[in-house]
Amino acid sequence: MIAVIFSSQRTDYIEGYGISISYWKDQESAKSFKQVPIHIEAQNMGKSHYYEWHEVKVCSLEREHSSKGHHS
Repeated sequence: MIAVIFSSQRTDYIEGYGISISYWKDQESAKSFKQVPIHIEAQNMGKSHYYEWHEVKVCSLEREHSSKGHHS
């Protein structure tokens, strides 16, 4: 599993803003998202309105755990 982490320095413009860490099955799945039209539009808005600067980190997820669905 791949995690894509987006870090940035925000501008004061906040209309329509939203962001999260995204998780992908593999590198190719994460790379293919860069070509999705709505994501291209969001990238352009980020560059022109939302961010002073940004960086993207792509990480391999070695393990995860959760307490979802487990009740004591």
